[in-house]
Amino acid sequence: MRRKKFSFSLKGNIKFPNSRAAEAAAPAVMSNLVCQSPAGGYNRGMSEPIIAQKFPYVQDMQPGSFYFCTCGKSKNQPFCDGAHKGSGFAPLKVDLAVAKKVAWCGCKHSKTGAFCDGSHSKLG
Repeated sequence: MRRKKFSFSLKGNIKFPNSRAAEAAAPAVMSNLVCQSPAGGYNRGMSEPIIAQKFPYVQDMQPGSFYFCTCGKSKNQPFCDGAHKGSGFAPLKVDLAVAKKVAWCGCKHSKTGAFCDGSHSKLG
């Protein structure tokens, strides 16, 4: 069986002066994420992410780069483990410059990307 290759890209050149600006821009960045097949068509797989849990994953984090699961399928929540393959979703890279407590979105419906904004309280 031959595997299809997919590429992920962001439209435009995006640079953020600090993490607060990146968090504020997360909804726009997420809406510009494109999953495209080599033939030029979009991989439509899942249209809505799976709700991993209806409350945030609160963790003390060290500085570094992390890949947030956006599909909800990862067994390593809130981080990506590659389970999104073929779903049309891609992980969201989050860079933390300093150690801090982070409330990662558990419902995958946050308007602030990887960070909880309380959207889980409005889900059915």
